[in-house]
Amino acid sequence: MRARPSHRLLLRRTDVGEIVVLAILPEWEGRGIGKRLLAMAIEELATLGLARLFLGCSTDPNSRSYGFYRRLGWRSTGQIDAAGDEILEYFTSNDEP
Repeated sequence: MRARPSHRLLLRRTDVGEIVVLAILPEWEGRGIGKRLLAMAIEELATLGLARLFLGCSTDPNSRSYGFYRRLGWRSTGQIDAAGDEILEYFTSNDEP
C-alpha cells in the first residue's frame, strides 16, 4: 500500500510576467537610467522563460511614462486595469502571436 501525501503542492507554470513599478526620480531622468533598468528587467525575465511581459501605464499622452514605453516597443493591449492604467505588453522573443 502506497503512502498518501499529507499535503498537495500546486505549481502553475506561466510564460507571462508583470513589471509592477519602474520609477526614476525626476532629477535623474534623461540620463538613460530608466531605459537601462527596463532593459535589465526584460533580459532577466526572458532568461526565466517569460515570453510576454505586461505593465500598467498612464493613459495620459502628456505623462512621461506614456511615450517612454511605447518608444521602447511596448504596445497597448486595449485593456484598462482597475487603477485606470492602460495595459501594455512586450514580447521577449519574436514568437509573438
